[in-house]
Amino acid sequence: MRQKEKKRIVTIGGGTGHFTLLTAIRKLREEFPGFDVTAIVAATDSGGSSGRLRVERGMLPPGDINQCLLALSRSANQEALIELLRRRFPGTKGKGRLGGHSVGNFLLTMLVEHTGDFMRGLTGMHHILDVDGEVLPVTLEDVQLCAESERGTKYEGEANMDTRGEKALREGRTPSPLRRVWLNKDVRAHALVLRRIREADTIILGPGDVWTSILPSLLPGGMQEAIASSGAKKILVTNIMTKFGETDGYDVQHFLAVVEEYLGKGTIDVVLYNDRLLPKQILDRYAKEKRFPVGIANIPQEGKPQFVGANLASVSTLARHHPQKLALALENIVHPIFFATS
Repeated sequence: MRQKEKKRIVTIGGGTGHFTLLTAIRKLREEFPGFDVTAIVAATDSGGSSGRLRVERGMLPPGDINQCLLALSRSANQEALIELLRRRFPGTKGKGRLGGHSVGNFLLTMLVEHTGDFMRGLTGMHHILDVDGEVLPVTLEDVQLCAESERGTKYEGEANMDTRGEKALREGRTPSPLRRVWLNKDVRAHALVLRRIREADTIILGPGDVWTSILPSLLPGGMQEAIASSGAKKILVTNIMTKFGETDGYDVQHFLAVVEEYLGKGTIDVVLYNDRLLPKQILDRYAKEKRFPVGIANIPQEGKPQFVGANLASVSTLARHHPQKLALALENIVHPIFFATS
């Protein structure tokens, strides 16, 4: 097999799922080198180290950006870099203290403050980590994610949404499902982000928390229109497990419906989902957190989008996507776009 011409994959999302996806794409590149990769990251994280740096240093949230940079690093010492830059400073998490901050978040913050510009600081991180591709925040504006539940309760701040399930579980109650999300002010997507979407041959959304990782990346002005009008093949990778307080009772079609409520019906071309059963011990562990496998019953066999089931799960103590399995599934989907049979 050989590559016909240089193409571009654009990924959209945040969190651990985005790191796994980009790791899968690196594995795909090992067999088929040459295509460009752009990771577009949500700018609404308000929890943990990222949230504190937003308040204390006026930073865009660096956590998910750093995870994507590490995933695309081609350094011979990538594993050591991941371990180092994910390491957190010990000590009190009080205001102005290092305690709780990751080394990577602090390094990016220092570069931004040294250069006086977020994009120049981010470029510095690309060089330090020898990143094969580019990682871009969806917007450079300081924004907060807002949401409303079906009962009408409103939230501001991604962290308040992300932890509502944990809080409800501790209190022995069931939170109202989320109904919609928006940003606290009108902002425009970064011009380079919109350009990369226009240039894309494949756009991949997910895996990740649909309400707090995927949808926030679609909210800045220009994003929904650019994706919907793009000629790229658009792939949605659904989660393996539901999340209490966000996606309770969701099946694969429900994930699709939520995303297309923002992008428009018919926008997604392929939905990739895990179709393998998980070991009982993993299911029992997640059930204690009221998290269950995403439903895969009654999936349409014809029409648009194409639903593709595959064995995507990692065999470990956690129900997460396995990078190698995800790479194989993506290869089968994008092969007609990227590669020709020799």
